[in-house]
Parts: sequence; structure tokens; C-alpha cells
Amino acid sequence: KAEQRDVRSALGKRFHAFEPGTFRGTSVHVMEREFRVAHESWLFVPQVKLFGTALDALQHCVVQDYGSVPCFLLDACTSLLEHVQTEGIFRKSGSVARIKALQAKLDQGEDCLSSALPLDVAGLLKQFFRELPEPILPVGFHRALLKAQKLATWAERTKATMLLSCVLPEQNLSALQYFFSFLQSVSKRSAENRMDSSNLSVVFAPNLLHSAEGTKKMNGSTERKLKLQAAVVQCFIENAQYFGKEAAKFQ
Repeated sequence: KAEQRDVRSALGKRFHAFEPGTFRGTSVHVMEREFRVAHESWLFVPQVKLFGTALDALQHCVVQDYGSVPCFLLDACTSLLEHVQTEGIFRKSGSVARIKALQAKLDQGEDCLSSALPLDVAGLLKQFFRELPEPILPVGFHRALLKAQKLATWAERTKATMLLSCVLPEQNLSALQYFFSFLQSVSKRSAENRMDSSNLSVVFAPNLLHSAEGTKKMNGSTERKLKLQAAVVQCFIENAQYFGKEAAKFQ
């Protein structure tokens, strides 16, 4: 009985995966049998590890207005939007032990974000970006993005930075369009959460533009680089609605 309830619950969540009308005129028992067969086939699909896996190998969901976005990114941001007023969200650390436990569950394909604490989910999101084998803002763009921050005026810096976003790989572009839009929503609640675009950029720059140099000791050079990286991310957050789009607005 318990197993039957579990199967019905799990399969019910996946009902949308079938074409409309697939089971039209079919008895409840036959439907349940067909669902069970489908569910058992899913059980044997190899589970892709979430953390440390290349972007293109992750499970993606299609999000209206954004395109293909990693399902974990969608789930984490959706969960955090319910707690966007949390003070210090992304700046304050969650529990290391709880985050490790959540990571293990997620790598096994478990749905555990809905019951997780917001600071733990925020920590997972930073870790997700940090552990991508190739940073979501690809290394090949880093030099140009940092150079753009050295231009003379705000208008020139913004235009150059946003133009570079237009030539990112499609999969990176869709994910980042969604994510920077999310961060912009977080920043708009900064009166409550104390996380404006500047604070968010400082937190996320090392995760979105990570490289092998990230392990180097802090010195004058690395500090200047971190400030330029943060300027890139802040520009993208504040202009999220133009990310990956024609930058005529800045001419």
C-alpha cells in the first residue's frame, strides 16, 4: 500500500510528460499500470551528478522568455524568491553540514529544496556556479569583460559590457539571462535584505568568473581584478533586461 502511494505520488508529478489524450478512455487501473511501467523506465536512467558537471550535461527546463535553463538553477531561484526578504541572503553562510547533506541528496536526484533553509539554498547556488568545470561566463570572455571596465565613461563601460553579453554561447546566455534577472529582483528588495547590486556582485563575481587563479593569495593585483569582476557582474545585474540583447539603448 505504501509503495503504491509512493508510485502514484511520484508518477503524478510527471503526468505532464505525456502527450494530452494518451490515456483517454483508459481505466484508472490501466493508467496506473502504464504510469508504473514509465516510472520504472525512468528509474534506470543514469542520474547525472549535479555539482561539478558541465553545463551542457545538466538537466534543463524550458522557461518562458528565457529558453533552456538548468533545472537546479530554476528550482533554487524559485525557492529563494519566496524568502527574498531574508537579511544577508547570499552574504551570510548557511550550515556547512546541512549544505553537504543537501548536495548529496541533489546528486542522487532527490527533491529537497522546498524544505531547505534559504541560506542553505543560497550556499548551494554559489557552490553550483563555483564548481562548474567551465565558468558560466567563459574564460575566453574574461579579458574583454575586464578591459571594458577600464573605459573612460559609465556609458562606454556599460555599452561594451552589454555588447559582450550578446556573443555568449546560447546555453550560457539563457541561463545567465534568467539568473541576472533573478538577482535584479533580489536587489530590488535591498531595503529588507541589505543586498543591493553592489553587494550581490561582490558575492557572485568569484563564482561566475572563477579560474585557476582563484586559489592565489590576495595581493594588490588580485584585489584590482576582483573589483573589475564585481563591476562586470554589477553591470549585468543592473541591466538584466538588456542582457544578450541589442545594446542600442546605450548608444
